[in-house]
Amino acid sequence: MINRVSVEASFFRKLSAVENLCFAAGLYGIPKREALRRISSLAERFGLNLKRLKDSLEDFSRGMQQKVAIVRAFMTEPRMLLLDEPTTGLDPRAKRDVQSLLKDVKETMNTTMLLTTHDMDEAEKLCDYVAIIHLGRIVASGRPLELKKQLLGRIENPSFEDVLLEFTGVSMEEAEYQEVESA
Repeated sequence: MINRVSVEASFFRKLSAVENLCFAAGLYGIPKREALRRISSLAERFGLNLKRLKDSLEDFSRGMQQKVAIVRAFMTEPRMLLLDEPTTGLDPRAKRDVQSLLKDVKETMNTTMLLTTHDMDEAEKLCDYVAIIHLGRIVASGRPLELKKQLLGRIENPSFEDVLLEFTGVSMEEAEYQEVESA
């Protein structure tokens, strides 16, 4: 019912993507034949080359590994997908590709996605509803456009990063430092 994609894709790097995906499917009791059918279907849906998925994961870019991680998560047809910083550390092209894939999933599959990120542009692009957490408490929540509208009059044409700064009263660096310090 629930699956996840995190900042670290976590695979057996010497195995191929297909072998990793079949292994993961086996953990959920999905027979190999069904796993291969799902891999083929998801690869086609997400624009991944099935032949390329037979290569060792150690030969994949980090962005491609994240795409495979998203396929792995959808092998179980989850009702909820937890996304923990899924594009952190990706190059700009890979980041856009992963975001595009997530947008497609959001629009076409019946899966609720919960995204945690410090990237406010990403939150604005991908989320229908946002909760800003500061020092362990929700300090603001709502649709991204609604939150930005609350700043009109004080800030001309506010960015979503302005929203974060307004509701937390700290810079991004301070927020990350405080998060690490409190962990």
